[in-house]
Amino acid sequence: LGDDARVYTGTVVNLNSGSIGRSFESGLFSGFGGEVNISGGSIGQDCLAGFSTFTMTGGDIGIFFFCDGSTIDVTGGTIGQYLLASSCDLTIGGTASIGRDATISRSNIAMSGGAIASDLEIRSSSDLLFSGGEISSVDISQSTVANTGGQFISSFDVMNNSVVEQDGGDVWFGPRIQSGSVMRLAGGSVGSPLVASAGTTLEISGGDFEIDGVPAATGQVNLPVGALLTGVMSDGTVFVFNSSGGVLDSIPDGTLTLVPAAIPPQGPAVINAPADPVPAGLRPGQTLNMQTGAAAGVNFTAIESEINLADGWIERGLELVSTTLNVTGGTIGFNPKAYANSFITQSSGSVSSMRLYDNSTYHLTGGICSGPSIYDGAACSVFGGELLNWATVYQGGKLNIAAGIINRVRANVDGEVNLAGTEFRLLDLNTGALIEDLTPQIAAGQRIVIADRDVTLAGTLLDGSPISLNLNSVFVSNESQFNVASIVTVGLTLEDVMLVVEADSVAITRGNGSGGGISELGQDDSNDFSISRSSFDIQSVTEFEMTATTPVSSPNSLQFVLDGSVFARSAVTQSISLFNYDTGQFEIVDSQPANRFGDKLVIVTATGDVTRFVDASGQMQARVRFQSASQRQQFSSNTDRAVWLIGG
Repeated sequence: LGDDARVYTGTVVNLNSGSIGRSFESGLFSGFGGEVNISGGSIGQDCLAGFSTFTMTGGDIGIFFFCDGSTIDVTGGTIGQYLLASSCDLTIGGTASIGRDATISRSNIAMSGGAIASDLEIRSSSDLLFSGGEISSVDISQSTVANTGGQFISSFDVMNNSVVEQDGGDVWFGPRIQSGSVMRLAGGSVGSPLVASAGTTLEISGGDFEIDGVPAATGQVNLPVGALLTGVMSDGTVFVFNSSGGVLDSIPDGTLTLVPAAIPPQGPAVINAPADPVPAGLRPGQTLNMQTGAAAGVNFTAIESEINLADGWIERGLELVSTTLNVTGGTIGFNPKAYANSFITQSSGSVSSMRLYDNSTYHLTGGICSGPSIYDGAACSVFGGELLNWATVYQGGKLNIAAGIINRVRANVDGEVNLAGTEFRLLDLNTGALIEDLTPQIAAGQRIVIADRDVTLAGTLLDGSPISLNLNSVFVSNESQFNVASIVTVGLTLEDVMLVVEADSVAITRGNGSGGGISELGQDDSNDFSISRSSFDIQSVTEFEMTATTPVSSPNSLQFVLDGSVFARSAVTQSISLFNYDTGQFEIVDSQPANRFGDKLVIVTATGDVTRFVDASGQMQARVRFQSASQRQQFSSNTDRAVWLIGG
């Protein structure tokens, strides 16, 4: 049809193909009593429906669709950028696609499917019944929303005395409840940060309510700052809100009401997905094992439980409370959070933007972790794998790096970054010229605090990986940044975060025991395990062998720590050998003069594939020998400590 088509009372237009409006700026006007049915084809730029009936199952409307006093049913096709509806009855479902910048006022909306793009406004006494489909960012003003199964996938602002009731569906990102509005939650999930302003109302219906692990009373409840509110909604959805404010939830005093309601019984103790359905969160004592094809939904929450992800997918917004998460494959979507001493290990797979709070710990030994954030009391230790993009350390957080690939680090005031390895040196930021070689101090067992900024810190990590971090004190695009009040240290080991493995047994293989035993080898306490040279040995040698068992059968890094001395008149050489299970023989990993004037700390870092020093059951063996060049010398070896350090 030509430039403009006009439809009036008693007229019906069925558009199956072709177009209405030759030019992009023309279109269709449906006036009082008109009827338009679109199943294909296209309408130019503008489509106006005034007091008419409009049905769309396919096709395309250019940019502008204005509706006033009409009945609109859209279950397919595409509406361009601007949908403006006033005093209408709208039904949206199927595969309908509605563009951004839609505004709906004084209307009733029933949405069961399809998608509405960003910047939707629902205002002026409108009602939305949302049972399916997706809505991106939306502002609700002086209106009501009943969500029973829809997905709000971006920002969600509830303003000006609006009321939102949710029995199902999901709010992917945290809602903002403002200016006298009410949000009632009985089901579905809500992401973070949920921000409620003073004078608003947040009601949660369900049970098992706890504040920081202590059962909570129902009725109006005020949360202490930083408290964790956990529970189960009426539909069985497990939830957590953290009242810390800032990047977390903000729930002012006088806002929150906990409404007691029946909740579904807790499911089985062990869930094996996908054979078993994934529940709406994990309650205390439950374990979820995920294999290929398993999927957990958005904002999945686990409380005092365990997740073993071997394959499959966990959607964005995972939240862990006092929970263990073991990632050996699969993918975890954007912005997972760990609270209250949660413990995460990752040896493979992909995790996006993990946030660590409240003394939670993350051990990365393989796979990819993209953009972790480490807050007060939490720690992330890297023994392998890759930290992709930015790793951000906030006040009181720790990032420990012993191995793997590190991209960029941002350390804020009192954020701590500790590195373990060798050959650390400070270089000029611009020319790369050597400023200071830290190797001698590190070799002596010292952990060095790096106060310098605007220099490059370069070195070799425990697994042999090179590392180079620009310690910029100010922001530089795509480079690391270290606040002048952040903490940076380098050393040979990270004993405070590595697994310390003490001997299960010890045997003297050369010489005679002259003091102490296996109990002396575990602690640096000046109580020695002493061996004297045997007068019957033709060589001047003392030697002992140790066995130990590590729970990590395939470590990423392995160190052996020896602290001790010899009582001798002349030089004695000490050597450390680890048993190689591939060759079936002891392999010398270190040899150097023993100290005759007080204990000497030696930390040996195994190179190459360190799993050769651990058998399938986790057993390890070490041999420590002291040998004098003089065949006649009588001496004793005094070992204060001998342990393994295991990373990953």
